[in-house]
Amino acid sequence: MLRKNTLSRKDRYTAGDGLWRLGCVVALLIVGWYTIDYLLLDAQWSLIDGANFVIHESGHSLFGWLGQTLGMLGGTLAQILVPLGCALYFWTRHQRFAASVCGWWLGQSLLNVSVYIDDAVVMALPLFGGGVHDWNYLLGTWQLLHRANELASAVRIIGSLLMLAGLGYAVYCIRKGPKYGSVNG
Repeated sequence: MLRKNTLSRKDRYTAGDGLWRLGCVVALLIVGWYTIDYLLLDAQWSLIDGANFVIHESGHSLFGWLGQTLGMLGGTLAQILVPLGCALYFWTRHQRFAASVCGWWLGQSLLNVSVYIDDAVVMALPLFGGGVHDWNYLLGTWQLLHRANELASAVRIIGSLLMLAGLGYAVYCIRKGPKYGSVNG
């Protein structure tokens, strides 16, 4: 025989709050560790970089049919547009916590981009397939190769700020609870 759920709607929210918060705190601890690793310990490679790499390389194929310059820029464009698109997707669905984590991901992805831009002159990074260095080509084409370090620094600052903002907003969402941080709350 099936028992009818005797919890009121308000009590079900209260019962679900703890589980929602626990999940968010675990995610926040992981994101927080990555933030410390990237901003303070100068991480070289992590699991999320593998995802960013696949997205980056896919961007070359996706934008490559639009010409040489957009094909070269396509990797970076995809690496920026995918986390931005995910953040916007969750934001429009009132999934604020998920949107904040995706905003953090966008910042982390920009840190990767800054490393690649900074390498445009010396070209010391290993390239997938031994191909052309995207940012050496782009900055050379635009006659801005001498500004690679300045551009990389600006992108790194923006990425760092986005990571910290995403982390801070995630904490805010947890404090406000699932009624704010999640449409399902």
